[in-house]
Amino acid sequence: MKFAIKTQALMGERRCGDWGHHEEFENGSQVAILIDVTGHGELAALLVDKIKNLMVFEESKTVENYLDELNDICSGTVGCAAGVLIIDMNNKLHFSAMGNVLCHYFLNGVSKSFVSKDGMLGHRKGSYFTQSVKLMENDVLLLHTDGIKNLNNKRLLILEHENIDAIVHRAVRDFGKMTDDMGCLGVKI
Repeated sequence: MKFAIKTQALMGERRCGDWGHHEEFENGSQVAILIDVTGHGELAALLVDKIKNLMVFEESKTVENYLDELNDICSGTVGCAAGVLIIDMNNKLHFSAMGNVLCHYFLNGVSKSFVSKDGMLGHRKGSYFTQSVKLMENDVLLLHTDGIKNLNNKRLLILEHENIDAIVHRAVRDFGKMTDDMGCLGVKI
């Protein structure tokens, strides 16, 4: 299993309000998170820095635990959208998201989009909707922020044959909006 993450600041800005992180645990499970802080530039990046410093990654946590932790960290700030995925030891994916972080799943020419619930962590957290699916060899998962558009486009269905670094790079290059920060996190089983 391979992971790749690429974030890029809004054109003209030095720092980015999108951030992705991946961590593998001793038990073989993995967690990945992608966030999109409200706004752009230095102010958004300062909240990213706060999140990086305060997030605690543990194998016992659920996707809901991570979203609750983000909600607590972002309380009283501009807030953020986030998507969290956990892949357990049996290659079962658990995914939940709040706001404009989306997840697409590609396998053998078929794509599926997971649901991201409306809301903003730190401001108006709603309920979570966790989705699960068993992952198979060569499956590709792409999480992205709203700085990337049309990522479930049929042109991407050939992605199963590329390495995940190339897939994520191409997603940002070809589908990124120059009017927003961009974040993409990819997983290839």
